[in-house]
Amino acid sequence: MPHRETPGQLVASLKRARGEGLDTICLEAEQKKGLPRGILLAICSRETHCRNVVGDGGHGRGYFQIDDRAHPVFL
Repeated sequence: MPHRETPGQLVASLKRARGEGLDTICLEAEQKKGLPRGILLAICSRETHCRNVVGDGGHGRGYFQIDDRAHPVFL
């Protein structure tokens, strides 16, 4: 998926995440599990530019591109 984002792409990803409430969801999950602040948004940005999409030949799902072949119960 996306790599080497430009500053403009990073800003657009963050705006998208904020507009969809993804930033709040990620920050709450990070706090609950003791993860570094911003790590989940960084993963989303890297995987999908913070978009809820189907990728990887139809097997990657959502913002994090969870693979349906490896994690069917989770999905």
